[in-house]
Amino acid sequence: MVEPSDLEDLVGGTGGDDFAAVERCYDLRKALATLTGQQRQALLMKYVANLSVAECAEVLGTGVDNMKKILGKARKALRQAPGMDAYDSAGMAKEVRG
Repeated sequence: MVEPSDLEDLVGGTGGDDFAAVERCYDLRKALATLTGQQRQALLMKYVANLSVAECAEVLGTGVDNMKKILGKARKALRQAPGMDAYDSAGMAKEVRG
């Protein structure tokens, strides 16, 4: 199972005294805290553990279509979370489907 502490993989770590990386990590942690546990697990499995949508669905005991909805809502919630508007969102124009 993927742990929330694996979040550093999503933000590229803090690599020393890089204040921007620390700030980005802090903002992302706050944004992730607004998600449900299921949404956080889905995102971490998909983007940290690099599981396919089907594999994520199997782990969480849900269908593939439902997993796509969970991931979509989680990505949308992250984009709309307070403090996240300062960051570019590569997936905004076209979401990457798994």
